[in-house]
Amino acid sequence: MDKDLGYQELLILAKRLEARAAEFSADADESQEEGMNAYAISQENSIEQARFVTENYQNEFLTVAKACIENADNQSTLRLLRAYGEYGLKEN
Repeated sequence: MDKDLGYQELLILAKRLEARAAEFSADADESQEEGMNAYAISQENSIEQARFVTENYQNEFLTVAKACIENADNQSTLRLLRAYGEYGLKEN
């Protein structure tokens, strides 16, 4: 009563399908890795550009802040001198 019900063929077919699925999975993983690498590089470039813009804005802000402080210092000096002149104040 040895009946061949095709188990051996099914086993071979299952192993082939498993091997193909593993290949597809590896291809998908590789493709996803390439996409993620490109994305990571893009994000690094964006971060670098943002850092450059931030540094430029910071330098511009410091330049403007220094000019404002210098202007305020000059204005206060002039006002003090004017007050000394008008009211005859003298430094001790």
